[in-house]
Amino acid sequence: MKWPTDTGVTPDAAVEAVWKRIQELPSMKMACGYVGRELNVSPTLLYAWVLKDQGDARERSPAIAEPYTTTIAEISSLPDGAVVRVSGRVVGVQRRSTTRGMPWVKFGLWQQDRFVEVTAFGETYEQGGHLVAEDAVVTVEGRKWFHEETTIAAVTVTRTTGTDTLGG
Repeated sequence: MKWPTDTGVTPDAAVEAVWKRIQELPSMKMACGYVGRELNVSPTLLYAWVLKDQGDARERSPAIAEPYTTTIAEISSLPDGAVVRVSGRVVGVQRRSTTRGMPWVKFGLWQQDRFVEVTAFGETYEQGGHLVAEDAVVTVEGRKWFHEETTIAAVTVTRTTGTDTLGG
């Protein structure tokens, strides 16, 4: 079953899938030894949540959208979820791993007097993580998000060639 944010899923099917997961949750918690509060979720509230989530998904840029080739200075003016392509110098590389042991990297992309934080997980890290090194010049494609500060969730990281521009 697809997640409710997939606009191709009907609200009824999404509610049914999420409701099934919620019903299974107490037994999964008990099997893991977790003892806590009961989970009380109204099907009406769940249905409203799914409809709102699908509406929000329709407003976001599609996953295959053509990226905006932009400068770091212009990123903040783009809507959340916009697909962007930006080049810059890598600074502040922090390699980490998730609680499941999957590697990921967080780094800054510097362009003249501007900076944006970039994260690369999973397949993106596997394919382009080796390019992320201090002072390397890379091009990043990903989604722009704003939570306290603007970040880019990278989809691709490539080495910048002489034909690419650093903008700004």
